Amino acid sequence: MGERFIPTDESGQLLINYRGPPQTFAHYSISDILGGRLPPGTFADKIVIVGATALGIGDIRSTPFSPVYPGPEIHASVIDNILAGDFIEKPRWSMVFDLSAIVLLSSVVGIALPRISALKGVLVVAGIAGFYVVAAYELFARAHMWLNMVYPIFGLAATYTMLTLYRYIAEERERKKIKDTFKYYVSGDVIEDMLSDPDRLKLGGQEKLLTVMFSDLVGFTTYSEKYPPSAVIAILSDYYNRMTEQVFANRGTLTNYIGDELMAIFGAPVEQPDHAKSACLAAIAMREQRGALAEEFAKIGRPPLRARTGINSGTMLVGNVGSKYRFAYTVLGDHVNLASRLEQLNRIYGTETIISEHTAALVTNSFILRQLDMVRVKGREQALRIYELVGLANIVQPPKEQRVLELYPEAFEAYQQQRFAEALEMFSHCLVLLPEDRPSRLMADRCRLYSEHPPENWDGVYEHLTKD
Repeated sequence: MGERFIPTDESGQLLINYRGPPQTFAHYSISDILGGRLPPGTFADKIVIVGATALGIGDIRSTPFSPVYPGPEIHASVIDNILAGDFIEKPRWSMVFDLSAIVLLSSVVGIALPRISALKGVLVVAGIAGFYVVAAYELFARAHMWLNMVYPIFGLAATYTMLTLYRYIAEERERKKIKDTFKYYVSGDVIEDMLSDPDRLKLGGQEKLLTVMFSDLVGFTTYSEKYPPSAVIAILSDYYNRMTEQVFANRGTLTNYIGDELMAIFGAPVEQPDHAKSACLAAIAMREQRGALAEEFAKIGRPPLRARTGINSGTMLVGNVGSKYRFAYTVLGDHVNLASRLEQLNRIYGTETIISEHTAALVTNSFILRQLDMVRVKGREQALRIYELVGLANIVQPPKEQRVLELYPEAFEAYQQQRFAEALEMFSHCLVLLPEDRPSRLMADRCRLYSEHPPENWDGVYEHLTKD
């Protein structure tokens, strides 16, 4: 238009830079003009728009400033834009910019969101959206440049919503996977711990300091010969239910039932600083439950059940072991094999629960322990001390049992120093107090043998080189 450039779009339309709400431009009544009630010069050098502004006339439009905006004042705004040249422009490159903004904002969120927590994700998305809105507003207010704000923000919000929904579905799927994987291994409380803090759960093989327990029923094969299979299964199921409850109650992980043997670990998959103590507590609780179960079985004609338990602590390989067809969460290593050997040693010493010196060092102040012997088991060159798990440290023992616990270590020290006659006397005294104490009987018999046939190259270690 002459020397002026009016930035219209392809359809000849113009973006109006409104000056304000209705009556930003002066309004004069036609009756005042015709009646001569306006001062002279009111319209000098002015562009006058003549039109209807009454609501009933119908020339009313909706604008960003008001839903009731006189049509003539819109014309005045356009003319003022042309005179001042301060148009609102939508640059030619705005479409490319809008598309780029949609792609860029969505990409930033798509890359960042999976790598950060949910709370940080909300803050990042809110920050990006806020920055874009402020930038678009400043360009609009200061440079009269109109860039699309809705679509980039919509793209940002849509990406965030979809990723959040995907994350929720994926996490729920992972939670279900964890529950399905471990519901037969650990208690519900441990599963909730894993779900609330997944960082504590590390699937796959890793070396960890753990405690492993083996508990095997004594003479159950003979029961299998006397009772029909359905009765055997019922007895075994009731027994395993009670024993597994005690493992779970002490935050242990059940790894396997092997015939009439139970295997459990403590300290994985969730970290457990006092794993050795938990294993010993579970063993004592299982012993008590076997006593209660024996009373219940006696009432219905079932045989009492006895078990031998071995516990050892050490560094083991823990994780999912198996193939793509079937796997199990279990532990492997020399310390696992040692726990199995300790369980078998109960048969020789006539005890219920034997723990290794590694476990004993971790629970000394919490339990009453009796050092039984120093042994070298099959498959290991290094000798170790073995202990009987007697009971909780705060439980007072009957006088005879307490005296045996005091006398046995003295007798064992004399035995290791090859004072076999002296050791025999003390072990015999233990048998006078407790005739059923099989460790004392075993050591007394050994002292008699060594008194008559002194061993050569004595190191105080007894070798158990057979696997029972």
